Amino acid sequence: MFVSNRNSLKSSKNLKNHKFYWDDSGKNDKNKIIVFTTKRNLELLDLEYHDQWLGDGTFDIAPTFFKQVYSIHILANGRAFPMVYGFYQTKNKQLIKYSLK
Repeated sequence: MFVSNRNSLKSSKNLKNHKFYWDDSGKNDKNKIIVFTTKRNLELLDLEYHDQWLGDGTFDIAPTFFKQVYSIHILANGRAFPMVYGFYQTKNKQLIKYSLK
């Protein structure tokens, strides 16, 4: 996904045409976080549906201006499915813990 400005970011959609941009920490935040998910993905994270989550952080695929991508996955039928993506401008474990709240 290529985004040229913040307004086009807020209107981004996934392949099923669902809103994909979820939120960010604000344009003046020096520890910028951008979260991508869908409403349905957040519903699937409910422990009633899936009681196991997996988290994975990587630095290698982070887009320009970001240091880390962190994703949250659910387990279903023996497979892991990504539900949430977080893009972080800093490498900070505390920031990831805060954003999971």
